[in-house]
Amino acid sequence: MAQALPCFTYRWVEDDSWYSSTGYTLFHEGQMRNGIFPQTELEGRADTKPIALPATLAVTFAALLTIA
Repeated sequence: MAQALPCFTYRWVEDDSWYSSTGYTLFHEGQMRNGIFPQTELEGRADTKPIALPATLAVTFAALLTIA
């Protein structure tokens, strides 16, 4: 609860699915943004979180799609 307390002023609290959305968009579009949000929102235009996790997820998506 304490870790989410600063986020109560926002409309959502980040979870793993938000990171995978950024990784999926990076894989498909080559852009670091959250594809769930429209382009009018900050997260929909650019993702300012560190790139390591979304990049790792994008590589994983690419590897899994080439296997399938």
